[in-house]
Amino acid sequence: MNIAGILRNKVFSPNSNDDSIMEFVANGLRANGHQVTFYKEETLPQSDINEHIIFSMARGSDSLLKLQQCENCGAIVVTSPKGVQNCERISITRLMFDIGINIPPSVILYLSDGLEIPGDIAFPCWLKCAGTCTQQKEDVCFIEDWETLELHIGEFRHRGIKTALLSQHVTGDIIKFYSVTDTDFFYWYYPTQGPSHSKFGLEKHNGMPRQYPFSIKKLKQDTDKIARLAEVPVYGGDCIVDETGKYWIIDFNDWPSFSPCIEDASKAIVKYIINQISYHVKY
Repeated sequence: MNIAGILRNKVFSPNSNDDSIMEFVANGLRANGHQVTFYKEETLPQSDINEHIIFSMARGSDSLLKLQQCENCGAIVVTSPKGVQNCERISITRLMFDIGINIPPSVILYLSDGLEIPGDIAFPCWLKCAGTCTQQKEDVCFIEDWETLELHIGEFRHRGIKTALLSQHVTGDIIKFYSVTDTDFFYWYYPTQGPSHSKFGLEKHNGMPRQYPFSIKKLKQDTDKIARLAEVPVYGGDCIVDETGKYWIIDFNDWPSFSPCIEDASKAIVKYIINQISYHVKY
């Protein structure tokens, strides 16, 4: 079967080698008898895509529109345009809150309004751009006091950012996780311990891990639940485990780079795509 792979525009994932996971997935699909053609997100809106199976890391609005058109014509897209949009920071935060996932107390800030922090959020906290992903270090800011908050709000406004998310800082072990729904694959690690795969080093604010015990099985169940509702079967994110073993999910993303676990992740993604092909061919 002919399959298309959409390579992410570098602007949406700085300091990451996203092309590597795509190459691994393509090689896995080829080993299973499929043909894979890559398209660059930058030229995707002008491209003719004849493949009916597409695996994509695209995030730009024009690219998502093109992929939506492909879906409307019957193509299977992993990850779907709707799923990428569901991972916009405010949308995914609302989804997690609605289904009872532990997230830090958070509030949406409309930056044209006056500044007022609700009583259940105190310093330190985090100010985050409300977009789909962190594109530069300044999109996520650690806030220790009013002066710092006002400074970064001013910088957001200067950049034309109109909406932000303010979230309570949680003390504990920061964990990065990667997974694929409907598979057994789930990889996690402490980013402040050993070699770092961090984009911007923001994890340093939680310091070295104390290795508080927590339920990996429960975390996988919760993150799979989020992924299914958000329609992002290939996903990654971050959480904080506090001293009681309770975890708080602070970030959730569509199709990350899988840098520390690329080989095992690619096998799980290939398995998921092949299962999707089998299901849709059958029905």
